[in-house]
Amino acid sequence: MQAGPSSAYDWAVWTEAKLVFGEKIGEKKGVDLHQTLSGHNSRIYSADFSSNGRYVVTASGDNSAKIWEVETGNLVTTLRGHPSHVFSARFSPNSRQVITAGGDTAKLWKVSDGSEIRAFEGHTEKVHSAEFSPDGAVVVTGSEDGTAKLWNVQNGREILTIEIAKKGWVYDAAFSPNGRTLAIGAANGLVGLWNVSNGQLIRSFDGHSRAISSVSFSPDGRFLATSSIDNTTRIWEISNAKLMQTFHGEDFREVNFSPDGKFVVTASAGGISQVWRVRDGKQVLTVEHSSAALRVLSATFSRDGGYIVTAGDDQTAKIWRINLP
Repeated sequence: MQAGPSSAYDWAVWTEAKLVFGEKIGEKKGVDLHQTLSGHNSRIYSADFSSNGRYVVTASGDNSAKIWEVETGNLVTTLRGHPSHVFSARFSPNSRQVITAGGDTAKLWKVSDGSEIRAFEGHTEKVHSAEFSPDGAVVVTGSEDGTAKLWNVQNGREILTIEIAKKGWVYDAAFSPNGRTLAIGAANGLVGLWNVSNGQLIRSFDGHSRAISSVSFSPDGRFLATSSIDNTTRIWEISNAKLMQTFHGEDFREVNFSPDGKFVVTASAGGISQVWRVRDGKQVLTVEHSSAALRVLSATFSRDGGYIVTAGDDQTAKIWRINLP
């Protein structure tokens, strides 16, 4: 498939149900399947653990998000209300709420009964991501309208808009561990760090050539991980934007740090998720999510680092016990 210069082209690549045929990856040492979460009838774009370790939430192209028990794999509740694909679902820091992104809105939900609390309305195009601040008081959303917006969780009011329309769609935005800065990933390889208080750009991270699918801070706030459909995941030193590591794969869709910051996990084409050591860039684990080699669109660690959840085009999410070297 050839690269294209436009956001629309990147979106076509993003949504294509791509098959990659290759050698089957066998069972890997240090990885054990714990639960398979089945119930969505379209691809799963994202999966996230609650901070208390009890639940996983999944966001799907079937217009819903679902909350599952980690221990049993049982479905707890289904969150319905978005008119189209739900691209992202994330737990609040206290595990009591979920924020979802779909259509041109983000929605806040109560975990205990699955009821909708409020909607965050103001974007003019599809919202791709929504995530809580570390204290749970603010939500950041990223949209195809070329903006990231900050919202007050308590009353749903917009706090700040960061416009990067000249660079195209915003695919992901994340708070730093201290909540003072935002990392934003967008079309055309844009990655930047913005000041939360005034919306000013602090610095850019130059090197990616295609849309940024995911941004993630290390727990200590020293490093930024970025994944892109340019087939690379990169680790940057935040203080000076220095490139520390580059991981090569196929069509990376998400990257997240382990709780201790020593590893990152990536989601990519070929039906696999990989764990990489930050210090030396070595791949230490490979998780085969789909033997049919369908894309893995999401991969993240549990808060205690003992599990990984993967999800993707095969309409399932899978929870894995892991033992990192």
